[in-house]
Amino acid sequence: MCGITGIVNFSNNDHNYFYETIKKINVNLNYRGPDNTGIWYDKNNLCYLGHTRLSIIDLSSRSNQPMIDDSKKFVITFNGEIYNFLELRKTLIKEGINFRTKSDTEVLLLGYKHYGKNFLELIDGMFAFAIYDIDKQSLFIARDRAGEKPLYYILNQKF
Repeated sequence: MCGITGIVNFSNNDHNYFYETIKKINVNLNYRGPDNTGIWYDKNNLCYLGHTRLSIIDLSSRSNQPMIDDSKKFVITFNGEIYNFLELRKTLIKEGINFRTKSDTEVLLLGYKHYGKNFLELIDGMFAFAIYDIDKQSLFIARDRAGEKPLYYILNQKF
């Protein structure tokens, strides 16, 4: 299974510290996803997302994470499986959405981009994810209703 990490940096100070922190966490999560490791951060030094990938559905490198949409406005780190992603993908294609991968990650990302948080009501699966809206500088995090995939967060005033 994959591992996801993230930091939202409200203090906007030491970029290197936050980047290295995500990097260290990814190393510790490597056993969860030994196929690929990725880190993404925004140019304003506010959000850092990390991912360790265990390739299951789409084995190509196009599906590595964190994944950015074609408009470069949304980025996701995701752990889990969307059971009905093929059905959701067909619906999104009918609505004019184009896909570059065969992954459930991209369906989740583009579904959220198209429908917003209401897309959660359409998802059947086990998951935890974070989607960052680069323009709005906002982070949306969610997990499946049963809590099968871990999602922990903390608000720390020290930084």
